[in-house]
Amino acid sequence: MATNNYTLIKAAGSSMRPSIITGDCVVVKRCSLDESRIGDIIAVNNGNSLCIHRLVWKNHTKLVIKGDSISSFGILTIGQDNDFIGRVINITRNNKVIAAERQCGNIIRLFISLCLIPWQIVRRH
Repeated sequence: MATNNYTLIKAAGSSMRPSIITGDCVVVKRCSLDESRIGDIIAVNNGNSLCIHRLVWKNHTKLVIKGDSISSFGILTIGQDNDFIGRVINITRNNKVIAAERQCGNIIRLFISLCLIPWQIVRRH
């Protein structure tokens, strides 16, 4: 469901656990790439699917994104089969709304996600 500035998406998958789990409803605020910040959870349309991951790094055309529970990074070129949609502002789980825009919390979660990469790699093997 979409309105002019917001899109509601039902999440599927486990790459953003524990921040977002399957069945959560996320509200994406449409914005420009310049309005997004490192640590934000963002939505990107990459061809056939919608990707919701944490923003690790950006410039005007490239993004590095990562799911909180996975060790790999995604590198996307905006405008080349990838369209930046916006940033996640709310997550609804079990009728409770969780604010996703608190920058301090997002940076902390990004840091934890990056610190867990060695453990995530070992866990897979």
